[in-house]
Amino acid sequence: VTQLRRLGHSVAVASKGRETLQALQRGPFDAVFLDCQMPELDGYETAREIRRLEADRKLGNRLPTFLIALTANAMAGDREKCLAAGMDEFLTKPLDLDQLPSVLNRAVGAPQPSPQETPSFISTLARPISQTSEASRPDSMPILDASLLDSLRTLRFDGEPDPVIEIIDLFLRDTPSRLEEAIASFHRRNAIGIQEAAHTLKGSANNLGARRLGAAAGRLENQASTGRWDLIDELLRAATTELQLLTPELERQRSH
Repeated sequence: VTQLRRLGHSVAVASKGRETLQALQRGPFDAVFLDCQMPELDGYETAREIRRLEADRKLGNRLPTFLIALTANAMAGDREKCLAAGMDEFLTKPLDLDQLPSVLNRAVGAPQPSPQETPSFISTLARPISQTSEASRPDSMPILDASLLDSLRTLRFDGEPDPVIEIIDLFLRDTPSRLEEAIASFHRRNAIGIQEAAHTLKGSANNLGARRLGAAAGRLENQASTGRWDLIDELLRAATTELQLLTPELERQRSH
């Protein structure tokens, strides 16, 4: 929201897919960002429902809404899955401020730069996305990439609270419960529950620049469906350790 506001856009927030549909029925938007892992009605289902409502003229005679997928996944085939659901663009989290203007210009039909001037992320999205980051050993990464938090601080408006403090507070409040969900799902041998909790944990960690925790959560997400409960247990312990190492780093950043 802060990034979009910094670019001069007004933003409405919906926490669930059905809230997104209700907002669109009340009025048009130039663009809609859809998180692929929204609760109740995920981004894919929401996109398909939006396209159905448009085809049935349930949203009036508007032009099709420009839909932008957001996902913490970085795997080959994810972009194609989003486009097949009816989305127009695909972005991975954490978002980079430099990515947004070109995508939003497409949404409003603004002229696009020549191929020589097109930002590199556009062409990168057209190729299979590397899984190298998730395969990397966490001990080769920093516990916290503070440069990402520094870039978020530059988005602060005069007179407003530091957005980094708010983000860190939300993370420290919510993340332990996500890890507890994964552990509880492990004891119930609920692979889907582990995957969902690990996916959320991965996205939250990467949004903060917590590379090691994000990598550990990514491996946990990938391993959850294998039935190798001994490895899953080991990965849960690794994620717990990474969170313990990360917490004092975030506390220091909070008092920066």
